[in-house]
Amino acid sequence: MYQVKPLGTRVLVELEPVDERKIASLYLPAKHSDRTRVGTVLDIGDKVTKFKVGDRILLHYMVGVFVYLYENKWLQDTHRIVEEEEIPARLYWVEDENKETVG
Repeated sequence: MYQVKPLGTRVLVELEPVDERKIASLYLPAKHSDRTRVGTVLDIGDKVTKFKVGDRILLHYMVGVFVYLYENKWLQDTHRIVEEEEIPARLYWVEDENKETVG
């Protein structure tokens, strides 16, 4: 079995699934339903300084190298290798004054 290790300033990201949806009577497949994706950092290259394993990040839907995994007889778009500079934002939880989680 092969394992993927990002090199240099690259980050290995596991993408969260995108829900397929229906708008009015039009069916919108998951791959065309959004222009951004949310993911979790699984591994980082040795020169990455802005992110760590476990960070939740936001990225453009077409960024990075697509890493396809063969699951249930289908190729799944679940992982990407992305340059650190191509990741525009880190997502995190903020608690309000009433101790409720917001986000």
